[in-house]
Amino acid sequence: MEKYYFIQQNGVKKGAFKLNELKAENIYFDELVWRSDEDKWKKASEFEELAGIYLIKPPLTPLEIAKNDINKEFLNKVLPNTLGIYFILFLIISISSFLIANGSWEEAKKAYITNKDKVGKNSNDVKSQELDSHKYFLKAATTELIRLRSELKVAPSNERDGIQFMINNKKIDSSYRMAVINNWEFDNMNNSNQSVIQPTYNVPENIVALENINGLQQPFLFRPFYAYFSKIYLTREEQDSAGKLFFNIVLSTFSLLLILLIINLTTTYSIKISKANPSQ
Repeated sequence: MEKYYFIQQNGVKKGAFKLNELKAENIYFDELVWRSDEDKWKKASEFEELAGIYLIKPPLTPLEIAKNDINKEFLNKVLPNTLGIYFILFLIISISSFLIANGSWEEAKKAYITNKDKVGKNSNDVKSQELDSHKYFLKAATTELIRLRSELKVAPSNERDGIQFMINNKKIDSSYRMAVINNWEFDNMNNSNQSVIQPTYNVPENIVALENINGLQQPFLFRPFYAYFSKIYLTREEQDSAGKLFFNIVLSTFSLLLILLIINLTTTYSIKISKANPSQ
């Protein structure tokens, strides 16, 4: 029974061939061949009948050697160094631009704090200070209440009714009522619930809307660099969440630097290859 052959060249299986047909295939000595009576693929040089058919590969050309050296240099040196530099730039640009953008928005909001004199203070301390400012009302109201009871023969059933009577008859400033209520709240306050007062912002809607519109229109890829040369405008989501702002800045920085990285590596590689092959 006549034997037939299959060969593999550049990852492609070809065949079936008769022995005399293999002469036209330019088989190299190290290429894989399978013969119909074999269990495994073998190199062409392992078949005795192919001794006069397979070819010996020539040595690499100077250009091939230069390309191999360039490829090794890129894999072992250029690519790791470039990735390291871009990773450092990524961290510096994304973090610093976020801090600048978030800080500028916080500074803008600070101009519209409605409780500037209370921010950062203990809530009980602030309540106590508010009571101190009303002490003279309490004293005056007490005196007025006694006088009214005497002159008008009014004897309110309790202090609250007396206060309401005086307010309705415009006999005393309504601040007295607020002072008494504050005093009652403070006396009944649980000290364990005290907290540090946070800023209360009242940012004008037109400022918020303008930031949002400009933030949506600002080119996504170049947003991080606006922190250094212009201003990063914030969308409504970013105004409400520093985490969202950070995510967007990081994504923008990563995308831009990735594009620059690809352009840089491609250009550098092309220049080296063209120098190695003067004919190009």
